[in-house]
Amino acid sequence: MESDLNENIDNNEEFSYLSKNTFYQLYNEYLDKMKSNYQWKLQIDDLYYKKIIEVLEGLKKHFNAAKRRKFTNKFFIKNINDKKLIFYNSKLNTNNPKLLVKKDEIYSQLGKLHSESAHGGQRELWNCTKNNFGNIKQ
Repeated sequence: MESDLNENIDNNEEFSYLSKNTFYQLYNEYLDKMKSNYQWKLQIDDLYYKKIIEVLEGLKKHFNAAKRRKFTNKFFIKNINDKKLIFYNSKLNTNNPKLLVKKDEIYSQLGKLHSESAHGGQRELWNCTKNNFGNIKQ
């Protein structure tokens, strides 16, 4: 499933059951209700993702020392289809590491999972999400 989830994502794709605009409107309302120390995982854009990769590769010292140490303990990089992707380190699930998803890819990833589960409903979607992504929570 890992390679399926990490193929190039079409961020322009729209799903008939929920528009991208409606999704991100609901998403932003959800973020506003979260504690700020949890929000950052759901607001990762391309620049922040690149900075995390540079920290993990030891190329740049973005962020303070404590945050860099946290990133190096919590994440690792995997090259898939010539693309550097960030995954969560997990002692419990080393066979299927969980992907760190950028904000602008969350809609597409959830839509893809929903379609692949044969529109299996909310419970099936959240089970798949929990098993594949580290920063998307119910």
